Amino acid sequence: MSVDRATRLMHANGAGVVLSLIATPPSERDPGLSAVAREQVLRTITTDGAAEPATPAGVTSRAVALREALLDSLTTDLTPTERGLLTEWLDRMADNTTAHHPHATQGP
Repeated sequence: MSVDRATRLMHANGAGVVLSLIATPPSERDPGLSAVAREQVLRTITTDGAAEPATPAGVTSRAVALREALLDSLTTDLTPTERGLLTEWLDRMADNTTAHHPHATQGP
């Protein structure tokens, strides 16, 4: 999962928990709901779990790591266009979804 998508997921999770707790009468609120929801999202973000069955193990985390290394790198081996294209490809691999790219296909 890309850093951007992970950030959006964590934000959506937090907002959802807060709104859910606000909408629940105080006497019925689950005080541990926030912690459980946070741990589930962190597990999803930090592992190549069952949510990504079509991705070979480790590819997602490697794509994220390479993308972040490229952003932090001062290398001039790539042109700005090449860097942009590689970043786009790595984001697609990290997100592991065809939702934003309907013509993309997932491998076996």
